[in-house]
Amino acid sequence: MRTVWGLYNSEVGNARPLVLDCGCGRGSYAYRLDEEQYVGLDVDALSIKLAHRFYPENMFVVGDATKLPFRGSVFDHVICSEVLEHVSKDKAVLAELARVMKPSGRLILSVPNILCDNVFVNWQRDMVDNSVGHFRRGYSIAEISKLIEDSGFKTLRNKYGCGPLTALVECCIIKLGSIFGYTPSNLNRLFDEKSLFVRGALGIYKSIFPFLLLFTCLDRFLPRRYKSNIGIIAERR
Repeated sequence: MRTVWGLYNSEVGNARPLVLDCGCGRGSYAYRLDEEQYVGLDVDALSIKLAHRFYPENMFVVGDATKLPFRGSVFDHVICSEVLEHVSKDKAVLAELARVMKPSGRLILSVPNILCDNVFVNWQRDMVDNSVGHFRRGYSIAEISKLIEDSGFKTLRNKYGCGPLTALVECCIIKLGSIFGYTPSNLNRLFDEKSLFVRGALGIYKSIFPFLLLFTCLDRFLPRRYKSNIGIIAERR
């Protein structure tokens, strides 16, 4: 998310565009944008229900990214973060994003970097891929750039993010969560959980989160081959 938001700010700045967050989950970027700027879409109805709860002033829609329920040339910009690896028809998603964007709009996209190969990242992917419905482990920069270019966009620049330390932290959190019966595929349950035991565990996690975040920031200083995600910003042609 740091990578995506950094790309967004570098291109959009202080403008107040209308932004589609495609594959928004529980409202990934809603807290960063005013309600009149933001529309979130996700195929998972429970995630959208929770997004409405957390951000009642924002607009959220249940919908399929391969058949977006919007007319053409509506949005100034689109965020599509960690989505394409979840869908079989990735080119169809990009074609739909191009359709609903205004000419010269910006697509801010991130995907896993398939060329990143180290023990912690592979461990994290082994734990996550099946449970969250990944159709592919990721893309190389050449693959995702060609896919974007073939879908009506012009790539402006890319940026790499995350890495083995981020993957290690995520693996540890997943392992701890499994003690309480949670997996990456059912984390939405946490927000309806009434157990004081689970609530206490969440409270502890929230208290140590800033330190975990600081630890994962060290990934920034690693060479590109260790970065597990690719962020790309592209212009709608």
